[in-house]
Amino acid sequence: MASPLADILTRDRLLDLAGDLYFQRGEDYFRRGQVGSLAEYDGVLTAQVAGTEEYRVQLWVEGEELDYDCTCPLGAEGACCKHCVAVGLTWLRNPEVIADLAEGDVAAPVPRKRSSRMTTMEDVATYLKGLNKDDLVKMVIDRAMDDAQWQEALIMKAATRAERINIKTFERALRNAIRPGSFIGYYEAYSYAEGVSTAFDSLEDLLEAGYAQEVMELCEYTFPLFEESLNSVDDSDGHMTPLMEQLQELHYRACLEVKPDPETLAERLFEGEMQSGFGMFDSAINTYAAVLGKRGIDRYRQLVEAEWEKLPPLNASQSRASFSSARWQLTRMMENLAQQSQDLEALIAIKKRDLSRPANYLAIAKLYQQTGEPDQALEWAEQGMQTFPDRPDAQLREFLVEEYERRGRFDQAIDLIWNAFKQMAHLGSYQRLKEQAEKHHDWAEWRDRALSYVREQVASGKQQRTSYGYSLHDHSTLVEIFLWEGNPEQAWIEAQAGGCSQKLWFKLAELRKADHPEEVLPIYQKQVEPLIQQTNNQAYADAVEFLRKSRELMVRLDRAQEFEQWVAHLQRTYKAKRNFMKLVKQAGWG
Repeated sequence: MASPLADILTRDRLLDLAGDLYFQRGEDYFRRGQVGSLAEYDGVLTAQVAGTEEYRVQLWVEGEELDYDCTCPLGAEGACCKHCVAVGLTWLRNPEVIADLAEGDVAAPVPRKRSSRMTTMEDVATYLKGLNKDDLVKMVIDRAMDDAQWQEALIMKAATRAERINIKTFERALRNAIRPGSFIGYYEAYSYAEGVSTAFDSLEDLLEAGYAQEVMELCEYTFPLFEESLNSVDDSDGHMTPLMEQLQELHYRACLEVKPDPETLAERLFEGEMQSGFGMFDSAINTYAAVLGKRGIDRYRQLVEAEWEKLPPLNASQSRASFSSARWQLTRMMENLAQQSQDLEALIAIKKRDLSRPANYLAIAKLYQQTGEPDQALEWAEQGMQTFPDRPDAQLREFLVEEYERRGRFDQAIDLIWNAFKQMAHLGSYQRLKEQAEKHHDWAEWRDRALSYVREQVASGKQQRTSYGYSLHDHSTLVEIFLWEGNPEQAWIEAQAGGCSQKLWFKLAELRKADHPEEVLPIYQKQVEPLIQQTNNQAYADAVEFLRKSRELMVRLDRAQEFEQWVAHLQRTYKAKRNFMKLVKQAGWG
């Protein structure tokens, strides 16, 4: 029987659909024999192609056209890729053999009577209940022999039921479950985390069975293994964090029951907190306070303070040194100790050891506020602003503004806001300047001053950049300001005079298209082809949306025929962009 592909699938058709570049690459794949598992059944040609990964390709006839699908990234965008070409060329080499094979009794699937009811897990349960116990045991064991995670889970479950547990059995099972062996990619991470979770659930069972001492020891054995595994897992979806929390919770609960020597536990917690790169034992002094008691807390404090004294004080010129992970960890530990004893003076002393960032001056100022020393608070806030004139902290500035206002020093307050505007002249800082000026000053005067400053910066042509990377290189800021003030006409004048961002052009277009379609049309038109030239479905959809907006305006301007000619040109130019062409057809323009 002749294949439905016979009259449609030709070398020329593949070349036309794929274009020269992808056809040549597909031809190379074909010559190198990278097409496998080729089969045709019921008019659909299916194959696997070995590329960067293994890709699945299908070719079939849709109406009078050759249609195609490939699981590669380019195929997902609807393009006729090199893998499709390779499969088509392989079929063309000997289509009769492939077609005949599909028609034979062996290759073609045997039709079976269909049931309207889906088989469910209840059916599976019924089936299993019908098996005898020995058959069930064999089935589970056979499954375990083929699945290492399942095997280890069963071993740990069985171990918890033994009269005396063998801790080495659990150590081995935990090690096998946690050590990934090789890097765990994004798509494997969930399955890997499920295996680790099953192992941790066995520790839960062990704890509930009364083996708190063993669970404590096993958790401490597991901590370094688990932390090491975090470097080998793509945990983009955050599967590992709940597991880390579960392990820490297990350890804490076991310690509550065992009541280990508090000083020894304090030493283990200190080492774990200092050495962890992932927050293991984070804020241990707070979590384990009930287990440590006074003796353990005193020992923990002794260890932390001994390391703290080794750290040198930091100032503004040593900001890079402040990013030491050990220093950051010790600072957190010292702060937790001070907060636990509610010692604000100790907290202030800790903050004063690191004056490398403006945020630390703000923290000190706020602490002095809490101790009822407002003059000290103001002094530290001012000192922070003076120490970091090129990279001031926004929160520190607002703290000072509030303090100046409270003391009636309104000119100093608005000077701070004005300097902030000059450092980052954008709509947000303009709005903040207006808010401040309207409290105690003439806004009209400050408004003129702000607009003049923006114009001067743009006119200077220096494209001035601040320490935040902000630059004034067109009239975007002026356009935003006038739009916010409800003056779209002036915003349009500014955009015409000095340009603005694409986002603002679109906003202006929406505001003006009702009364000025001839001005807005070019804004939409120039977006279309750059979007089509991209290779993603969202870009195609955006291009069609701009075409729709353009058509609406062109019809109003009696230029409907010109729009049809434009669409015809796009169809000729971008005929290989199959998904784009489908969207054009769906819009009713094709």
